[in-house]
Amino acid sequence: MTSTVVVVAGDGAGDVVAALDGLHNVRAIPRGERQPAEVMELAARSAATYVVHDADPLAEVAAAWTGFFDGTGVIGGLEVAAGRWWPADLEAWLRGHPRVVPDRAGLPSGGVVVA
Repeated sequence: MTSTVVVVAGDGAGDVVAALDGLHNVRAIPRGERQPAEVMELAARSAATYVVHDADPLAEVAAAWTGFFDGTGVIGGLEVAAGRWWPADLEAWLRGHPRVVPDRAGLPSGGVVVA
């Protein structure tokens, strides 16, 4: 893929994306009834300079944060939603990043120095 991908998120995102359709070098993909994976597949196949869509890849995490702060979320819901971001082999992924990783990233307290 050589396109610049822009995600429009929030209320009215689908209308914004639809309004961009027809602009020169822009491929607008309103999600509508499509599954996010289908939107990503269409975006990956596009040859347009800019691909704009409204399939927010972090919508589930945003909803979990909202539920956490509003007190309406299920216990552990935020951890489950945010935990999906972590790679399957977290330790190997961290070894590829030689720096101090703070304990707020879900690692043991005191931070971990990864060499």
